[in-house]
Amino acid sequence: MRRWIRAFDFFQQAVARAPDYAMAYAGLADVYSVQAFLGASGRTEAAEKARAAATRALELDPDLGEVHSALAGILFLFEWDWARADAEYRRGLALSPGSEAVHEAYGGFHREIALSFSNVGSEVAVAHGGSG
Repeated sequence: MRRWIRAFDFFQQAVARAPDYAMAYAGLADVYSVQAFLGASGRTEAAEKARAAATRALELDPDLGEVHSALAGILFLFEWDWARADAEYRRGLALSPGSEAVHEAYGGFHREIALSFSNVGSEVAVAHGGSG
């Protein structure tokens, strides 16, 4: 968690020094999302701050892949809109195909979806009278 606090501080400094720097707002959106997801701050408040930072980043640079990745994370984690999240991740990859951050986030998205479905077989078995 310490690294996220440091990241938050750095992104806050970047926004203060360069208020038109979209990447800093995208980074802030990611940090707010992680804080909310890990329970380090109030989920609703952090999600709102994440969305505001992502929206500002999108206004500043709609062609920055990391902005779309940050928005995708918000759609996935807080709105549970997996289809739109996937579309935003794909948009991010199309805009920034060499971005390690976007690839890592999209991979994490797929990992979480896979985990969500990992118990499907056992639950279906239980539903049909098996022991799972």
